[in-house]
Amino acid sequence: VLIVDFDVHHGNGTQKAFYDDSTVLFVSLHRHDNGSFYPLEPDAGMDYLGSGEGAGRNVNIPWAVRGKGIRNPPPGDADFAHAFSEIVIPVAKEFAPDMVFIS
Repeated sequence: VLIVDFDVHHGNGTQKAFYDDSTVLFVSLHRHDNGSFYPLEPDAGMDYLGSGEGAGRNVNIPWAVRGKGIRNPPPGDADFAHAFSEIVIPVAKEFAPDMVFIS
């Protein structure tokens, strides 16, 4: 199973549910602002990759829009297209899920 969550907030509940599950690949694209954007949890960062049996099955793509010294425009279509073509699709192809959920 592949779950792709792309909206402004991190899919923290979904990540927690499957963080150590090797049968689910979870990908979240979200605003993060180096941890200063809701849900204000460090596990929304890109270095949280799953644990135990689920190691490598969690992919966070955090956007930094505002924060200490950060003033970036919100990600647009080109940013999402790049993230999907360079990260999401290659990782998904390698994982080869039988089912895909968009959250």
